[in-house]
Amino acid sequence: MYNRLSIFLVGAILPWLMVACSDSNDPEEPPSVPDVELADNVLVFTDQQIPNFYLQQAIDEGEEDPTARLRGDIMGRAIVIVKLSGKASHVGVDISVSPPKYIPYDATVPQTGVWIAEHPETRNRQLQTDDTGWWTMYIVKDAEADLEFSFVYEKEGWPTTKTNINTITDEDDTDFGIQRPISTPLPMRMTRILVFS
Repeated sequence: MYNRLSIFLVGAILPWLMVACSDSNDPEEPPSVPDVELADNVLVFTDQQIPNFYLQQAIDEGEEDPTARLRGDIMGRAIVIVKLSGKASHVGVDISVSPPKYIPYDATVPQTGVWIAEHPETRNRQLQTDDTGWWTMYIVKDAEADLEFSFVYEKEGWPTTKTNINTITDEDDTDFGIQRPISTPLPMRMTRILVFS
C-alpha cells in the first residue's frame, strides 16, 4: 500500500516541481535582460519587438564597428540601426547688425531643434544640435526597407526650415547639413551639403 501511494505522490509531484523550477522551456522566449531606457535620439521605426537592451548594445558596439548595427541581424531579426547626423551652419552674413557682418562659413548654430516632418511626434523628443552645431539620431528600422524623412530645423528667433525628402537606407549617413539665415529677410536656403570638420 505504501509503495503505490509513494509512486502516486512522486508521479503527481515530480512534474509540478520540474515545471516550477525551470526558467523557461520556450525556445522563442528571450532570456531575461536588464530594462534599458533608450536615449531620446534613438527612434524606432519597426514593429518587430526587440528589448531595448539589445538595441543599446548594438548602438554601443557600432561606435567601434558599424557593422554591429548595420549587418541586418539584431537578436536574429532583420533589423538595422542607421546613424544619421548633420550640422547646422550660418548662411554667412548677419544682417541683424549695421553694417552687415560676415560670419565664417564654418560657424555653427548650437541648440537648433531637429525633428522629422513625416513623424511629428519626434518633435516632442527635443532633439537639437550640440554646442558644436552637430546632431545625431539612430534610426531602428527593418533591413532593406527604405524610409523617407524631411528634417525640420527650429530655433527661437530664426525661421523654421525643412529639408527636401531624404531616403534613409541601410547605411549610415552622417553628412546632412543646413545653412541657417540669421533673420527672415534673407531668402531661406536649405540644402544637403557635405560638411568637413
